[in-house]
Amino acid sequence: MQTLRSAAVVVLLATAALFQLPAGPAAASVPIGALDVEERTISGATGSTVRGTVSCPENTFVINAQADSGFLGSLSTQPDQRTVEVVGRIISGHPFNFMFVRATCLPVGSIPGMFPISQLFPAGPANTLRTGAIFCPLGFISFAGGGRFVRPDGSTSTDASRMVSNAPSGSENGRGWTFGAQTANAGDRFEIRTMCAPAQGGFVKQNHRVPPRGESALVRVECPSGFFAIAGGPYLSKPDGTESPGETFVSEQPDLLSLHVWDVGGTPDSQAVPGTKVVSVANCMPSRQ
Repeated sequence: MQTLRSAAVVVLLATAALFQLPAGPAAASVPIGALDVEERTISGATGSTVRGTVSCPENTFVINAQADSGFLGSLSTQPDQRTVEVVGRIISGHPFNFMFVRATCLPVGSIPGMFPISQLFPAGPANTLRTGAIFCPLGFISFAGGGRFVRPDGSTSTDASRMVSNAPSGSENGRGWTFGAQTANAGDRFEIRTMCAPAQGGFVKQNHRVPPRGESALVRVECPSGFFAIAGGPYLSKPDGTESPGETFVSEQPDLLSLHVWDVGGTPDSQAVPGTKVVSVANCMPSRQ
């Protein structure tokens, strides 16, 4: 069962084309006064895998995807750039046997010069951590990114599990998007999608904690005053910077008063390399009302 909850900040009106490139350089500040957040609650039996979507209103587009309260398998935007999709496993028992998926939305034309990129990666072994990354051109920053597993018929696989990364790249000035998870179906390929915008004034920031083996950690990264966390996500990192096996269960901005932060939650495997970190990564962009 799914129920929809809308937290509209303002009435959203726009007529510009969604992917219109500017005639010349333009500062890519984000009009946070025009943000709209759409949220859906997805219920299921404890321990079951669920899939759910939430969409932005007409004439708006997704700028980031969020989820919490479930062990995540995938979290991504769809090609229409209006819809966010999550696959995850229900953690809690009744009456808390649900998880959330959210889409943060802006009117079309709000960010000049943006455009989408995506890549479909080959199939691989089942129940094995699969990782990848895609990159915007130099001088651009990524947002509205995400990853999912894709069945041979092109639909989203619900066999995805154990997502360990789904975040802006901590290197390369935040111009990339990285995704790591596994699937029970060897025929599944995985896809990474992200939007690119001029990075004038934007930068990547991260924070981390090193939990005891087998334990969870909640981590918050904060952009400085005057900046908006346009995108963010978790990354379970070995000391050498590569992804560590484990699970993540939070990737979100907690409320509309915390638009400069990104919270993540993760649990590295009990046999993880000593020093494994739960990292929250965010791309920070100048904001305006």
